Amino acid sequence: GSSVRIHSDLGHLPYTSESLRARDGALRILAAASGVLGQRVRLTEEQRLEVNDSRTTKDPLTPVNLVTMMARILLDAKPYLKLLSEYLDVAPRGESSAETQ
Repeated sequence: GSSVRIHSDLGHLPYTSESLRARDGALRILAAASGVLGQRVRLTEEQRLEVNDSRTTKDPLTPVNLVTMMARILLDAKPYLKLLSEYLDVAPRGESSAETQ
């Protein structure tokens, strides 16, 4: 079998002093995402939002299977990621990554 793990840093949760509306909106979306996706979308101790997920398949790890598995992970989270993008500072930190095993 094969497995794929994705980790992505979505950005920094806005501080209340920066924008109370943005912080409250992002926290509401995070709560909804956590209810549906569990801890796959979470807030770190550093107040950054992350997506972490993994999938396993009995199929061999081919390029097609890898892209399919990655797409499934992202499609599950897409509605929440789209909403969160309206509230987050998404300046790159160079911490987004994907791993395969």
